[in-house]
Amino acid sequence: MCLYVAAVIVYGLGMHRMAKAGLSAGIAVNLAALLARGYIAGRWYIDQMVMEDALMPAGLALMALYLARSEDRARPRIVLIPLAACAVLMLLAPKDPAVPFLRSQTLWAPLFFLTEIISVVLFITASALAVADLVARRMVLSSRPFILWGFIAFTICQIVGGVWAYVGWSYPFSWSDRHLASAAVWCLAAALLHADFAGVEPRIKAWCTALMLIPVVYLSLFNTLYATGARLVKVLS
Repeated sequence: MCLYVAAVIVYGLGMHRMAKAGLSAGIAVNLAALLARGYIAGRWYIDQMVMEDALMPAGLALMALYLARSEDRARPRIVLIPLAACAVLMLLAPKDPAVPFLRSQTLWAPLFFLTEIISVVLFITASALAVADLVARRMVLSSRPFILWGFIAFTICQIVGGVWAYVGWSYPFSWSDRHLASAAVWCLAAALLHADFAGVEPRIKAWCTALMLIPVVYLSLFNTLYATGARLVKVLS
């Protein structure tokens, strides 16, 4: 996580090649740490290697490197903001030991987490690009492809999650805050994709895409934010 923060700072200083190297090194270290995290008591646990809090920074860093291929230097810069926030949050979050969860020892669990992380990273990227489009007052939105692929990944995530819930808890859906947040994000992404056919103005679509960051962050980082907040309160008190 420190490598990610350092890369963001270096990029802000104008040393773009060094920042790209720092992001690449951060991704390598991040993935190596995930491999080590999944090895417990002589056995590999795949679900421990694809948890949101540990894998999401690597996804955002990969997205920043992908956008860095564009000649527009503002595109990767805007994604570095959520990457830095996520990295700092992971540094502050409590480092509890990973304990294998019995209901997660099925292939459906890592598939759910992996597809959810992919979709969340794409949605966060779309929201960040929408903010950049609003600032630059672009009429052609650059966030739509990320919304589209994020919607596809999130749809697969909902199907896989329903199967995992049925296998682990004997029911595919419950009226919990997480399930309702997932449904809200899916409906919002579907509405944004259909907005083109409804003749919605680009600026309104950009605002809706930017505000999509709120439920996405709640969905993906709620547990981490809660644990981090509790830890900070304990330290301050």
